[in-house]
Amino acid sequence: MPGDMLRVVRDRYPDLEAQTSRVIDTGQVNAILIVNESLVFRFPRTPAGIGQLRTELTVLQMARGHLPLAVPVPTYFSANTDTPGEVFAGHHMAPGESLGKHAEAIKALPVARLDAIADGLADFMQAMHSVLIPPDARLPDHAAGRRQSVPLLRDQAREKLAAYLPDNRQSRVFAEFERFINDPRSFDFLRALKHGDLGPGNILIDPGSLILSGVIDFGSAGLDDPAADVGFVTLWGAHLFGAPFVERVLARYGADTSLRARAGFFKMAIALTVALAGLENGNTSDLEFGLSAC
Repeated sequence: MPGDMLRVVRDRYPDLEAQTSRVIDTGQVNAILIVNESLVFRFPRTPAGIGQLRTELTVLQMARGHLPLAVPVPTYFSANTDTPGEVFAGHHMAPGESLGKHAEAIKALPVARLDAIADGLADFMQAMHSVLIPPDARLPDHAAGRRQSVPLLRDQAREKLAAYLPDNRQSRVFAEFERFINDPRSFDFLRALKHGDLGPGNILIDPGSLILSGVIDFGSAGLDDPAADVGFVTLWGAHLFGAPFVERVLARYGADTSLRARAGFFKMAIALTVALAGLENGNTSDLEFGLSAC
């Protein structure tokens, strides 16, 4: 696919002048082409990836003008086929570099500036979760089936991870599962527009000022409990920047007692999912991180 990507783009947009082009990533989901060091084109490798790209295009259209940080604005796209290699979307590079790349420098910032990053993330999530969803919007419903998926995750964690957890941690983890499963409020929420992958790699920072500048990769977006995004941010936020950062995010977001409880569960569930994947793939760092964070 990489050798044909520029040709496919030029076939669709013959007026596009391409002085330079290079492939920077050929991952499992997308092949990525950079044109003129200013345009990013993503080519989904699989039918599932094509579905994610279509979701992203829909979400970005819905959210346009409502988000406080820069996000991709697709200006080139071809999505009317189901054939991998012919479907793509292109946009100007969003400003900034990944937050994860600058995590150590951010840790050294004065408290007020770290608080500003926490506030910016909370404000972004609030705006994302407040986007009005048209009745006819075709978006994945990530909350569907959760009453079945949560007990399944519990059983997988008990079977495969319990031996790695101290007894007191086991008791807390599985008590949290039972609390979540048996509390009707765990499933009593208004579905909102979720980013779905709001991690350090998809949050952009201006490398000079270390100020939040943008958010990318909306392919995992859909309808869900807003606490799922909040839980993910608090998972890596606690790991990188500590408990005060997490509390700042929650307070700025305006999380009430119910949302805090659900976000806490999602934080644990995501950590267990990372640990299970690490165990399956032989990735010791993911296993250890997931176990320590749950």
